[in-house]
Amino acid sequence: MSSIIIFGLSFAALVIIVVSFWYLFQTIRIMWGYSLLLAIAAILFSPLVHIIFYFIPKDGFDQYERGLFRKYFLSIAVLMILGVVVSIVIPFVIGEDQNSEMTSEVDTSQPWEWDIRAENQEEVIALIDNNSNDDKAAELHFEAIYQAHPDADEVMESPEFEGWAQVKSEEEQDNIARILKEGTTAEVIYIFSTFKKDLKSYRAYEYQAKRDNAHAITQREYEEKQSRDLEAMKSDSQKHYEAQRTKQIAEYVAANRAPLLPAVQEISTKPTSSYSVPKPSVSSIPGQIVHCDGAGCWDTNGTRYNRGAGNTYFPSIGGVCQNVGGQMNCS
Repeated sequence: MSSIIIFGLSFAALVIIVVSFWYLFQTIRIMWGYSLLLAIAAILFSPLVHIIFYFIPKDGFDQYERGLFRKYFLSIAVLMILGVVVSIVIPFVIGEDQNSEMTSEVDTSQPWEWDIRAENQEEVIALIDNNSNDDKAAELHFEAIYQAHPDADEVMESPEFEGWAQVKSEEEQDNIARILKEGTTAEVIYIFSTFKKDLKSYRAYEYQAKRDNAHAITQREYEEKQSRDLEAMKSDSQKHYEAQRTKQIAEYVAANRAPLLPAVQEISTKPTSSYSVPKPSVSSIPGQIVHCDGAGCWDTNGTRYNRGAGNTYFPSIGGVCQNVGGQMNCS
C-alpha cells in the first residue's frame, strides 16, 4: 500500500512539473516579445518577475496571454501544495512500514505461533501438539531455542535478564517463570526475543541520554569558558583604560606646571611699587623728562622717577635726583 501511495505522489509531482515548465516556456515567450532582458530575468527569478509583469499595465496583453499566466501561477501553487503533502505523507508511510516490520518480528498477540527455526519444524510442532514427553521432543525443543538464540544460557544467567524480569508485574513474572520452566518452544523464543528487543531499546535510550548529558556538559563548559574569557577581556580593558588615564593625567600635569625659577626672577626685576630696594648709587646721564603724573615722572630712557618732597625724586635705578627745568640731576 505504501509503495502505491509513494508511486502516485511521485507521478502526480512529475505531471505537475511538466505542466508548469510548459506554461513557463509559454509565458517567457510572451515576455520575450516585450524585452529580451525581461525574459532572462523571468528565467532567473520566476515566478516573482511573472507576477510583477502580470500586474503592470501594458498594451497588447490580451485575454489568451493572461490565461497562460494564470495557468502558470496555478501550476506553481499546486506544485507547492503537493510538496507539503509529500513531506507529510511519505515520512508517515515509511514510519508505518518500519513499525510493521518491527511488529512482524515479534507477534505479541500470539506468541505460540512463533516461527520455530529448526530443520524439522513440522516434527517439533507435531510432538508439541501431542503433548509428548519423548526425549526426541525435548531435544528438538532445545535445538529450536538455541537456533533462535545461541546465547540463551548466557541470557538466562545475565543480571540484565533478571532485572528485566523483576520490573514486570507479579503476574508477568509468574508467566515468565512458567514459560522458562515448562513453556512451549515458541513461548521460550518469544521471551528471549522480547528481552533482547527491550534491552536494545533501553541501551539505545541510555546511549542517547549519555550523549545528551555529555552535550549538555560540553555546552555548559563552553559557556563557562566564554564567560571567563569575557571577564578577562573586561579586566584587561579596565586596566588598560586606567593606565591610559593615569598617563594622560601625568602628561597634563607636566604640561601645565608653572616654571618656578623664571617666575621668581620676573618678580624680582619688575617694578611693582613706588618704593624699590636701594641700590648702590650709579652715576648716569638721566634722560629728558617726557611725562609726569601725580606720583612721579618718566624720562626718555624709560626710567621711572618717584616723587618725593619738593623737587626731589627717587629713580627706579636707585639714587636721588632733583628736577631742574625738566632735567633730572641725580647723584
